[in-house]
Amino acid sequence: MTGSELRSVSDQPSVKVAVRADLALLHIFRGVSEMISHAADFDLDASEDLRLAVDEVAATLIGISDSDADVLCEFSEHSAGGLRVTMTAERAVARLPKSNNFRWHIVRTLTDELSWDEDVRPPHTDSAADSYSKTVVQMVKRKASSPRG
Repeated sequence: MTGSELRSVSDQPSVKVAVRADLALLHIFRGVSEMISHAADFDLDASEDLRLAVDEVAATLIGISDSDADVLCEFSEHSAGGLRVTMTAERAVARLPKSNNFRWHIVRTLTDELSWDEDVRPPHTDSAADSYSKTVVQMVKRKASSPRG
């Protein structure tokens, strides 16, 4: 998936949440994820998978974000019968972990699709402290298929 595809906005209704980059506030992402997945008629297992995936990605983005920044999370319908979750760190001060990191393995296992994009911006001055990047992570979790009866 290219950066422009990753940033494309769906025409579907969405719910957006912005939370200060503080691990003490991680429970907000968990709660919103659980509430939205239940409202979307996810079964308990799929809802828990999504909650755990959102928790892992949110913790990662909080960890790489400037402490005065927000981490954004948008939930929207996915065309294949599930939810798309787009999480953004507008002011990341570090890079995401490498793709072979155990955290990414967990998120890949819990979701049906996973992609990310890092837009590293050069510093505006000689100070590296002014260098921020925008980091976007997208996940898709589909509803579990109904058992055949």
